Amino acid sequence: MTTTHRPAEAIVWRFRERYMRGEWDSVTNQTGEFVNEAGELVTRRNPIPTGARIKIMEGEFADLITTVRGRKHGKLEFLANGKWETTRESNARAA
Repeated sequence: MTTTHRPAEAIVWRFRERYMRGEWDSVTNQTGEFVNEAGELVTRRNPIPTGARIKIMEGEFADLITTVRGRKHGKLEFLANGKWETTRESNARAA
């Protein structure tokens, strides 16, 4: 006996789509636009938090995977080769 729950499938599918767009990603540094349950467009910016694992995208530390240790002068602070370094938030991605 097979039972199909169409309303439940639709709810799960909407949650999956929202998840795939990064709505609940607390590490993303990209602006996201989401349609909430009321049908309103919501724009959210999630700064990269201290303690997040990141990958440096460009420059001297390109491809380095490290942990955000704090912020200094508006930049992310991390440890590389035993030395404190900084990078722009736009140069980091979730690892």
